[in-house]
Amino acid sequence: MTNSILSPKTFKSYSLGCRTNQAEIEAINMRLADCGLRQGKIGEVPNLILLNTCVVTQKAEKETRKKIRRLKRLYPGSLLVVLGCGVTAREKFKITLPEADLFISNKDKDRVISLIEENYSSYLNKNPKIDLENKYVLSGRKFIKIQEGCANFCTFCITSLLRGKPKSTPPDEIIKEINFWLSKGVKEIILTGINISLYGKDLKKKTDLRQLIKKILNETGVERITLSSIYPEVLTKEFVSLILGSPRTTKSFHLSIQSASESVLERMGRNKNLNKLKKTLKEIKKKDPSFTFRADFIAGFPEETNEEFSKTLSFIKETSISFAHVFTFSKRKGTKAYQNIKEEKWQEVSEDIKKQRAKGINEAVSKNKKKEAKNLINTIQETLIVRKTKGGFEGLTKNNWPIKIKTMNHEQGTMEIKGQILPVKITDFESDQLLGEIFSLSK
Repeated sequence: MTNSILSPKTFKSYSLGCRTNQAEIEAINMRLADCGLRQGKIGEVPNLILLNTCVVTQKAEKETRKKIRRLKRLYPGSLLVVLGCGVTAREKFKITLPEADLFISNKDKDRVISLIEENYSSYLNKNPKIDLENKYVLSGRKFIKIQEGCANFCTFCITSLLRGKPKSTPPDEIIKEINFWLSKGVKEIILTGINISLYGKDLKKKTDLRQLIKKILNETGVERITLSSIYPEVLTKEFVSLILGSPRTTKSFHLSIQSASESVLERMGRNKNLNKLKKTLKEIKKKDPSFTFRADFIAGFPEETNEEFSKTLSFIKETSISFAHVFTFSKRKGTKAYQNIKEEKWQEVSEDIKKQRAKGINEAVSKNKKKEAKNLINTIQETLIVRKTKGGFEGLTKNNWPIKIKTMNHEQGTMEIKGQILPVKITDFESDQLLGEIFSLSK
């Protein structure tokens, strides 16, 4: 350890990639606070830096390397701990990462405190003092990690290799964690994991995601429950009925679809029952027109033809998907897709075509988004105020639309409403964001 690591100890943490990474880093933040460390303020040089990494795509891997270099350049005297999928890939697939003081893989992530102690024995104060002044508390939202790992082994994905077998958190532990955060002012929880669709299947007392949500509704007073990405197979009649029927669940699904071509899905090693999914999404929209669909798509999967791609565009139009995470295919060492390309069983789509198709998906989604936004204008939406901005606030509606709220006078502008759920009138739509100018404090 360098001599610049002094007491009192401060830390800063960063997370790349999925919401599970964010939930993990938040949990580590709390454990560091238990040891007497304080989160560094803006402009402050921390003693300790943690970076939870992502390498699920080539772009993510590049961003991980870039972030490590940047943190080393900005804080040369700080202790840099790099953890997560990037470190696991470094061990399993020999990917290269810039130097750091300590690398911690996924399998050792739960031992982050003890590993820091083992390598830098005098670093932690061990002076219990929990500091809850963190942005994820003040915003009123909290990620709750309910499971780890995946068993699907899709042909394009290395997540199962990096994260291991599914492992669910027992329901009672989840309830305890949620109630703890509710006591600190959290209004919304986001259930997250590597594949929450598999929740409960590995537990001795079998359960599933629907039963967990019912338990949360019955045993906590949380005002909002949001789900991270789910697989279409979860959308049974019973599951959909639960989400539509509860005023405490957000009216939005983020679906891991990837493609709407059955032949592409077969090459991906994924479920191909698209007709059932299409019917389900249309029924949801009929019952609740403001229900919002988000989805993940991969553009330019190996061997993808124009006809196969056109099916994805048609599906987006028919099901009114209005938000999307679009990835261009990138081959990852260790996957079946990588091997098939290497053995010339599959032919890669050119980069230009991948980019064109990604643009096509984004344009199709954008049309749906504008149409949905138009229907929301002049409606009143229950909105969680997540942050204060210059001239107003930003929030999330009940269907998880981002909204920018303009304050009407000085009194409104100075009110402490961050973290509250308030009725907001939608007045316009601009730059992929709803606008609201009037909000009420009558709740």
